[in-house]
Order: sequence, then C-alpha cells, then structure tokens
Amino acid sequence: MPKKTSHNHHRLARESLRSSLPLLRLLEREGRLSQTEAARQLAMTTGTCNLHVQRLERESLVRRADQLSHGKGRPTIVWDIDREHNACLVFVFDVPFFLAALLDFSGQPVLEQRMDLSRAKHHTDVEKVIDSFADTALALAARTGIRVRQVVGGFPGLLDPTDGTVLHAVNFPALDNLNLARLFAKRRLPAWPASLSLCFFFGETHPTDATTLVVHWDLGVGAICGRGENILSVQLNREHALEIPEVGHICIAPHGRTCRCGRQGCLEAYTGGQAMISELAPAGILTLGDLITAIQSGRPNALATARRAARILGRHLSWPVQFFNVERIVVTGPLSIIFDRVSGAFHQGLSDAIPAGWNNTVVVSQDPYDRLRMGAFRLAMRLFLDPSSAPRLPRSPAKLV
Repeated sequence: MPKKTSHNHHRLARESLRSSLPLLRLLEREGRLSQTEAARQLAMTTGTCNLHVQRLERESLVRRADQLSHGKGRPTIVWDIDREHNACLVFVFDVPFFLAALLDFSGQPVLEQRMDLSRAKHHTDVEKVIDSFADTALALAARTGIRVRQVVGGFPGLLDPTDGTVLHAVNFPALDNLNLARLFAKRRLPAWPASLSLCFFFGETHPTDATTLVVHWDLGVGAICGRGENILSVQLNREHALEIPEVGHICIAPHGRTCRCGRQGCLEAYTGGQAMISELAPAGILTLGDLITAIQSGRPNALATARRAARILGRHLSWPVQFFNVERIVVTGPLSIIFDRVSGAFHQGLSDAIPAGWNNTVVVSQDPYDRLRMGAFRLAMRLFLDPSSAPRLPRSPAKLV
C-alpha cells in the first residue's frame, strides 16, 4: 500500500522549490536556455544552476527541449518549462456568469465551463459548482499526467484582506462568505482569491502598454488603471497597502438613487447593467441577456437608457483619465458587446468633463471571455512563479468608504 504524503511534506516541498523559481521565471521570460546561459543570466555558478535544474526536472516543471552536439564531448542540453504537463485552475465570476478552466502552462484550455449562475442563492450553491468542476478537472489531470500548481479566483465586490473571504458582492450576494482558499485546502492546493478587476486588467493589457484604464461593464461597473503590468491606485488601507478603488460606488448624486450596496447616489446605480434592467423591467427586460438583445435590436427605450448610462459613465470616469494621464481606455465585460451602440454618448460624457484636445484611444475588447480567462491565467502564473509578488498586488477594499 503506497505511503500517504503528509501535508507538511507538501509544504516543505513547496518551500524548497522557491529557491529554484528564479530559474523558472527566467525560462518563462526568455524561453529555452542551456544551463550555461541560464547560469550566466542569473549570476550563479553552473554547479548551482545544475542543482536547480535537477530539482525542477524532478518536480516535472522543466523538460529537455533540445540537445545540441558540438563534435566531441558531451552535447549541450537545452531546457524549457514543461508547459504541457503543468496547469492552473481558474474560477472567475463575471456576474451573473461563471467561468471555470483548467489551463496548461501555455494558457491553452484543457477543460473549461461557462454557465449562468443567476439561480444561485447561497455561497454553498456556488461552492458545489466549484467543487464539481475541480473534481472533474483534477481527475482529468491525474489521467493525463498534469500537475495542477496554482488556483486563482476572480471575485466581484469586497474581499477580506487577510483570507480572501467574499464579504460583500453587491450584484451577486450568493458569493458572500465564500472562501476559495478553504475550499482547496483539503486538496492541498494553493488558492488565491483576487479582485475580479485584476483578472480584467491582466487580460486586457500587455507589459509594453501605455497607461491604460480598463473598464469592466456588467451588472455593475468597475475600472482599474495601470501602466504595463504595474497597477496604479489612489487608495491605501491603514497598512499602506494598495487597494483597488470601488469606482462603481463613488457617490455622484447625494441622496440620489438607492444602490444595491445600500447607499445612495452610487455611479453604479445609474450606469450598471442591473440599474438599466431595473429601469426597463416594466418593458419586460429582466436579465442582462434581455438588455443586450434589446440594445442590439435597436429597441428605442433600451437604447435611450443605455446611452444615458454611457454618457454618465464617461463623465465620471474622466477623473481617473485625467489623474493618471490615461492614454488608452479598454471597455470589456458582457456589456462591451453593445458599446458600439453607445460609444458616441460615452465620448460625449468624457468631453463634458475633460478639456478640449483630449483625443486618446477608446477601444472595445475583441473577445472579453477569452481575455478574462487569459487574465486569470496570467495572474495564476505570476503567483506561482513569484509568490512574493502577492503582497504587492492591489487588494479589494474590505469596506466601502
């Protein structure tokens, strides 16, 4: 009977692996390398580099990608990350939609699922969906020789800064009290709950990008700004850690419309998909799908409501555009599909508040679903390859201020 591997064994294996992660990061960044070249770039001896290579090969994280002969003597082994046999699990909640995927280290889906979770009423309903997909994905991974290295979840709303528990998902309360790390502790897999904004950001930007504002538009509305892979924030918590501002819940109208967060006058109460649905409910528009269909088909009441929302959104996004000197705005999320119908109103809103002469680019995500999945994957890879980077990533605020 095989001996059971203890939790401490797994923990110690992960800790000993950390010293070899710089080599793995180098291979991720540069591609295939010989030990000699890797040692030179990492400023270490070839003997030390050889020990790291052996450890990574033993952990099935690198493979022998090529063998170069130079006449007499030993051939040179060229190493690469074993992308086919290592993977990440990602779970993203772009409300009301749920995306789950098992992605190999090249970002290719091995297994994925997308579904509408509008009927979920409690976090246990969502946990069952996560557990079901995880069971299927891990069984498939075991059959095909794949090692799952990192789990990441992207959640809307407010998260506990210490353990990532969802504290308040305004437009999807079924997520409240869900704790992804606890769900995967029984599987001995590291799981990191993140703000949904990070998944959108890493999916829609690239390291060489200019300053970009990513606007995600679904039942609510959010925005996150960055330059390349560095996220910019104006908000710090008491520990001076960066937080992602809840742009959708800035007050634009004191004593205005009641928001689903319980406060009044929030930007989201005038511009989010849920706000538009509430306004159009008497006309039979009851879901995000109904709203998108009505706008795409040109229904006058839906178009008027969406254009009004887009103009307000543009006007109140003008402050991060000016503060961060934004050069590019990317609109993503489920409602980005109708942005061409309302882009004129959005631009008008920007020009209402920005001095004449601002003419920077506003683009629509080419494939919000694919980009969101890729953003979650890039975040998972970053966390696995460089665990120390986690504290440097902006957090969701623990409460609305």
